[in-house]
Amino acid sequence: MKIEKLLRLTKLTPINELTNEQVRELQKALNELGYNAGIVDGLPGSKTRSAWLQLMADTFGSNLILIGPDAAKLLQLKLKDSDEDDDNDDEDSDSNDNSDMTLKLKLLSKIKTPIAVNKLRRDQLRELQTALHRLGYPVGIIDGLYGPKTRNSWGEFEADVFGGNELLVGPVSVDMIQRKLDKIGGGRVHDFSTKEGTIEAIKWECDAQNIGLKTQIAYVLATVEWETARTFKPVREAFWLDEDWRKDNLRYYPYYGRGFVQITWEKNYKKYADILGIDLVNNPDLAMNENVALFILVHGFKTGTFTGRKITDYISELQTDYINARRCINGTDKAEEIAKLAEKYFAQL
Repeated sequence: MKIEKLLRLTKLTPINELTNEQVRELQKALNELGYNAGIVDGLPGSKTRSAWLQLMADTFGSNLILIGPDAAKLLQLKLKDSDEDDDNDDEDSDSNDNSDMTLKLKLLSKIKTPIAVNKLRRDQLRELQTALHRLGYPVGIIDGLYGPKTRNSWGEFEADVFGGNELLVGPVSVDMIQRKLDKIGGGRVHDFSTKEGTIEAIKWECDAQNIGLKTQIAYVLATVEWETARTFKPVREAFWLDEDWRKDNLRYYPYYGRGFVQITWEKNYKKYADILGIDLVNNPDLAMNENVALFILVHGFKTGTFTGRKITDYISELQTDYINARRCINGTDKAEEIAKLAEKYFAQL
């Protein structure tokens, strides 16, 4: 992106004295860099001012509400770096399909010495939030802002991995996050061509996402058997009917149920689009990809995405409640039938 109008500035100018064209250009630039300037309308409102102040604070540690020739040149350099990163990302993904879920910590991996989490740049913090969310930590909205949910999620990760909750991120902790990311989701090639291969994939993913008790795996397997009509293949909601029926009868169309379990509604497709870095909103059929469906299945059970109930609420080292575990997916519908299937799988594990 070229900020031609802002580069013509010859003196320091308050944001609210820029022309509408200059403000519009600034808003577009800030949004592209991940600073939420709101609607690109050429009006220097509170969101535009806050986004500019955040950029100044991240770059210079100040909150200058002025923009001049030097700041415009710096903004252009940041946009150029962002464009180059996007080009590199495109090159890296040329050999992959658009359901690739690999997450590489390109920004955090450049950290050489430990730094406080609240001192990370906004793009670095967004990358950290994405990683923590994918690992099942409740960071909330992935917005690049340091709030209590991000702080608590990082502290929880530190406690789980290192036994402490130091609010610093450095090479050692980044390496550990990357290792965990590589293990889950797209980090392993599975054979989904047979029922046996899919079962092995589910067992692997449950273990990778830390719901690896035999009782937990047994219940996940039982759920998949029931939800997929014993096919162990991702299915569409009301798969025995056609697309026209779904379009005419499902009020959340096209975000109807897909996968090993039924992920529905646009907000949930958007949530997993952000976590996985794939465009599930514009292409919801990506939820039918086996690797995507596998991640959503296990992550949803772990974090309570589907109903707000987590599998650990009912199945843990202290209890095994196969009946009420159905609440993780769909109330108590067919709870007894699925509980019997879980007992069968537990005996086989």
